Amino acid sequence: MKKELLEWIISIAVAFVILFIVGKFIVTPYTIKGESMDPTLKDGERVAVNIIGYKTGGLEKGNVVVFHANKNDDYVKRVIGVPGDKVEYKNDTLYVN
Repeated sequence: MKKELLEWIISIAVAFVILFIVGKFIVTPYTIKGESMDPTLKDGERVAVNIIGYKTGGLEKGNVVVFHANKNDDYVKRVIGVPGDKVEYKNDTLYVN
């Protein structure tokens, strides 16, 4: 009985360690705030963000990214330009290149 209880405790502890590692270094949950990504992502929708992708791959047009706007706010937005592109917003129209 004690051996079985110890095995359960160890299994639960290992599961928590794995969840912590995944949550800290691999995937982080975010809640969408606002309608700027509508219809792709809706206000209040929860998403899981792949942290490894940011560290291993470059950004491409069309990627959806999360960034820290300030101490309190994280923004979820779509990449519209990459280095070398000319991005201009004029007369309520967005121009890229």
